[in-house]
Amino acid sequence: QLFKENPDFTPIESLYGFQKCAYSKIPKSNKKLAGFLGISGDYKAGIKEQEAVFSKHNKDYDFILNRSKFMYVFSKKEFGGDDDILVTDLIKDITENPNLVFYQSHLLSSQGKIDEAINLLESNKYLWKGKIDYCNFLLGKLYTYKLDDKSVTYLKEFIEVSKTQRYHKSAYRYLAFLALINGDYGSYEVNKTKVLDDNIIAKSPGDKAAVEEIKVYRNVELIKALLLYNGGKYQDAIDIISSKQKTKLCKTTSDFISYYYLIANIEFKLNNIKEAEINYIRCIKFPLNEEMYFQQNSYVKLAKIEIKKGNNKKAKEYLEKCLDFKDNFPFAYSIQNEAEVLLESIE
Repeated sequence: QLFKENPDFTPIESLYGFQKCAYSKIPKSNKKLAGFLGISGDYKAGIKEQEAVFSKHNKDYDFILNRSKFMYVFSKKEFGGDDDILVTDLIKDITENPNLVFYQSHLLSSQGKIDEAINLLESNKYLWKGKIDYCNFLLGKLYTYKLDDKSVTYLKEFIEVSKTQRYHKSAYRYLAFLALINGDYGSYEVNKTKVLDDNIIAKSPGDKAAVEEIKVYRNVELIKALLLYNGGKYQDAIDIISSKQKTKLCKTTSDFISYYYLIANIEFKLNNIKEAEINYIRCIKFPLNEEMYFQQNSYVKLAKIEIKKGNNKKAKEYLEKCLDFKDNFPFAYSIQNEAEVLLESIE
């Protein structure tokens, strides 16, 4: 209604485009309710509306131009799955705002540019310290991916200063992993207990995943490989996994599921697609573990491989299988949403 009454006020036009992008990601299960409430989304239309305002120059718009550009970058990444976009693609001076610095570092880290993300956060502490608590967590997580003990300071500070319990389980999980790697079994048990503590609420998909990972990952080599993989060190990760016999790394069904999933992800990143496919298939052949997300996401990965082969029929089977699962596993929303988008693209 606000947009209809003020169609020429460009800040509202930009916000309306952002809203269309956000609403385009409403899960299928809620689309009927959204339609009943008059809520609809259209990602492509929303992006076009946001792009259209960048060339407009009027006094009403100039003061929030960078905010609108930030919303555009956020839309492209979070709603459009654009993994290559950066804040600096549109905004040159990002050090004017701590939110821009934070999101730029988040995008860099998601692209595997761990050192660049760390350097950006470290050199701009004066901007975000005391304002964006999550920057402490992000820095701690990134140092963990490098197996660097600097992470401990940032993770502990994050837990102390954050105003909610969001990402606390994730932080304790990384502290536990580092302690185990360093042979500090006392600290490992303390932090593991915190991850599993029901009084600390799992407030994010990452927190829910942390609970399952702390149960599954007990072998030091497997943990190192997982962290290095998350940090973009794919060859280093596969070298560690290959250094021990599979039966010495894996003792339970969950161990084997995570083992094959991790190998498949690494091979996929190294563009060894055939090896990736073999290991994703090995992963899904075990009985479904509903507390993890590895098998569910393996179906999406296998579908992507089949799409590249031009075998849309097989890809559709994998995607439909993923969507048939209950949506109570970690990262269910993002995994099944990706499956929905892929399925729509090939039907």
